[in-house]
Amino acid sequence: MAPVVRALAARPHEFHPVVCVTNQHQEMLDQVLDLFELRADHSLHIMTSRQTPGDVTIRVLERLPPVFAATRPAAVLVQGDTTTTFAAALAAFYARIPIGHVEAGLRTYRKDSPFPEELNRQMPTVLADWHCAPTAWARDTLRRAGVAAAAPRWRQVVVQPRLALEVAGDAGCERRVVQQPRDLVVVLRREQPLRLHRDRAGQ
Repeated sequence: MAPVVRALAARPHEFHPVVCVTNQHQEMLDQVLDLFELRADHSLHIMTSRQTPGDVTIRVLERLPPVFAATRPAAVLVQGDTTTTFAAALAAFYARIPIGHVEAGLRTYRKDSPFPEELNRQMPTVLADWHCAPTAWARDTLRRAGVAAAAPRWRQVVVQPRLALEVAGDAGCERRVVQQPRDLVVVLRREQPLRLHRDRAGQ
């Protein structure tokens, strides 16, 4: 989601992105916010010890509506397959706010694997108005279900002067390429068909 927020912020005459976080995995969250030079405008602080998906859902449904009331967003963007994703989409639906689902269309078609992520990513498909598929495979999955999805494209977003984040739309992977000849870090999406592209990997 961070590149999306940065892209919206780069067009201030059209968009004013508001970042709301749940504060789960706080250490990792801080690292990502620092990496992309972002700040959270609202924090829900839903993390508790031994929490269940039901606990997360309840707290998001309780704490997100006041944020909507304060900011009056034109749309709500959610990403991925977390319980927060589903709960935030449901809260936006109840508030009659249009929803965009980033990273839509990933499927295993087994509701117990991964649990609860498989249903967390299926249910926003019913609630969302816009569906941004990360891969051609995910886009086609949505289209077979009668859902119009934005087609993925290869694109490059500058993250740091010596680091580029390249989203491989049709390979189902993210590649962070450090600008030294032999340094290549590959971050693969789970449960996604993997097709290696030797030419794009620079082999």
